[in-house]
Amino acid sequence: MTRIALLLAVAAAGGTLGAACPPPGPVSENGSYGLEGHGLATRLGFMPDVWMGAPVLVGERTCPTLACRQDGCGERIPADGGIDACVEQTVTGATRIDACVTFDTPGSVVWQVVPVACQPEPDAGVPLEADRFLFQALAAGEVVAEQRASLEETAGGLLDGGVISVEPAPPTGFGAARPELRIVEGGQAPVTAMLRAVDDGRLVAVEGDSLVLEQVTPTPQSVRVLDQWFLEADPGASARLRLATGTTSFDVATVEGVPLADAVSMELIAFYWGAPSALGERAPLAVHALVRDATGRVLDGAPVEWTLVQGDLATNSLTVELVGQSDDEDPVRRGPWVAVWDGCRPPSWRAGTTSALLRARLGALTEDVRLTWTLPPNLDGTQGDWMGTPSTLPADDEGFTRDPMCPPFPACGCASTRPGAGASLPVAAGLLATLLAVMSCATHVRRRRRGPTATPSAPSRKPLQSQADRAGPTTPPTPT
Repeated sequence: MTRIALLLAVAAAGGTLGAACPPPGPVSENGSYGLEGHGLATRLGFMPDVWMGAPVLVGERTCPTLACRQDGCGERIPADGGIDACVEQTVTGATRIDACVTFDTPGSVVWQVVPVACQPEPDAGVPLEADRFLFQALAAGEVVAEQRASLEETAGGLLDGGVISVEPAPPTGFGAARPELRIVEGGQAPVTAMLRAVDDGRLVAVEGDSLVLEQVTPTPQSVRVLDQWFLEADPGASARLRLATGTTSFDVATVEGVPLADAVSMELIAFYWGAPSALGERAPLAVHALVRDATGRVLDGAPVEWTLVQGDLATNSLTVELVGQSDDEDPVRRGPWVAVWDGCRPPSWRAGTTSALLRARLGALTEDVRLTWTLPPNLDGTQGDWMGTPSTLPADDEGFTRDPMCPPFPACGCASTRPGAGASLPVAAGLLATLLAVMSCATHVRRRRRGPTATPSAPSRKPLQSQADRAGPTTPPTPT
């Protein structure tokens, strides 16, 4: 769970592990000021991204709060007036009325901030600085809308950055934009839409609640919007996904529901934390089931059932985990992605080469994948981790708690090829800390309804259980 969540955290932080919280909006040229509460987003739907200064679509309007980011701001800015009482703001290239700016013409926009008050006495502190924001507004004809499979796109980006490794290599176009969503009967597919500049592919910001589902047939409930823009579709159903702004709208993708029988092939792709190495030093991360129909087209949201056949690994359905729900009552994890991590064995069992066998079933289709990874101990015998970072934890098993997502007992045999000080527990703790830091940075975009949208139905997932309810065994099984 923690490794999978960090996959998203790394993507959100631009691929930097341990990065500080990003600002909740654009920052001025010299870093003196920021714009917060702007309500614009560059990705919509599942895994949305807030506007950080990307080009803005002509016609969009924002009413942000100016924030002071200089040293000593809190000492000089009055509590009743805020930074607005200390500076004068002028905008050229767009229309500013009171605190709101409308990007009404294509071209460059300069947002100037000049201090006019609240300055300290000479030699009594650092004065407020003049600074400016530089933006660009793009016309509708300069952008194109697209839909991407969010998790596939994120994994592809981490592969390109050398953060993770994969077996086998994913097919060409993995994670690329697709003009259609073909949702398998009984499955749920996350939707992420965006606008990109035609000339250079940059993301373009729009109002954060611009994604709508239209032309749903044969009935309005044949395609359903669940929480966080997961879609379900009945076989034979169809709809259009559109990005509707205040001045125009864009076709994003067609949505089609397909029967389970259309799934005729399934390829399993294993992802590991760690770049490829001759020694195989890495840690298990996730497995993806790439499902296709008879013509080779990709099918989305397939309700693949995952079973641990051999080994002792924690597992959970990735898409279920991401929306804050749990399927612990069900012994089978379902979905096209399953998270896997080595959290079931005491640290002293983890060093060396370990393997596990995972089975995926979808209707009449069955495929197995063998996961193999190597975790080395430090030269001094204490724990190391898959990134080569020495651990500060002792090499013994004191304080170990079996992850609640582990099976009640290991499947068949599960021992490592050699005993020694393990590595996964400190890694999991570090990843969890990073996840919590990223969660604390979350910013919600402002909502504004413009007209009829598909009304999200009640989530079909089970309520989240407490950790105590689902903890299961808290001690490791006896080695075999």
